[in-house]
Amino acid sequence: MVPAYNAHFSQVFKSFHFQKPNFVIFMEHENPANCDVFVVVNHEFKGFGTIDTSLIRNSRLEDIVEMVKPMDSNPDVVKIIKDYLYKSKENIKYF
Repeated sequence: MVPAYNAHFSQVFKSFHFQKPNFVIFMEHENPANCDVFVVVNHEFKGFGTIDTSLIRNSRLEDIVEMVKPMDSNPDVVKIIKDYLYKSKENIKYF
């Protein structure tokens, strides 16, 4: 019973992980000087926000995390991000 449960738990846990642990997805904003960002750190969604586009290229992940609104991860957010990563390889910065 326990090994079967552990195998099931391991499979469920993997479904919440992303292929790469640390990245930022950035999307166009109505103001071209800004972009909307989704931040993932250690395979976990950390938050969402709008930041200055020029900051994406030269910022460390820690700096970007501080610029976004912290949010709790949940299965819906994970699914949205995974769907985006599956459909598009653009506008993603990996750390």
